[in-house]
Amino acid sequence: MTDDLYPRWIYYPNWSEPPSWVSDLTGIFEGVQEQLDSRVVHRKSNEALAILRPGLEKAGFEVEGGENTPTIYRPVHFGESGEADRTYRIDSYHPESKLALEVEAGRSLRGNAIYRDLIQTSLLVGVEFFP
Repeated sequence: MTDDLYPRWIYYPNWSEPPSWVSDLTGIFEGVQEQLDSRVVHRKSNEALAILRPGLEKAGFEVEGGENTPTIYRPVHFGESGEADRTYRIDSYHPESKLALEVEAGRSLRGNAIYRDLIQTSLLVGVEFFP
């Protein structure tokens, strides 16, 4: 893999061919590389999400902070009468592909936010993929 490749990614399990949504999603990031590439520019998470929003929404994602979806909550488990009694807030969700997406800038490594996101997302109902 070359250092020029953007974005850099690996699909797991690596014995399985990536689904078609992978190239669609990576294409969205590739299309805004100059605005997002952390080797060149440093953005806050919400700034990065705003840059990605048009491409994600065009691809069928619900994106937090947009006109139609100011906040996105996904259920974790359910209580009485089937009501969600625990939810987590996420940045973006593709209902057809059951794909949750968190966009983290610098803080994902500092403060271990990436680990919190991994644990919380693994508990979400209706999510099969977390790229």
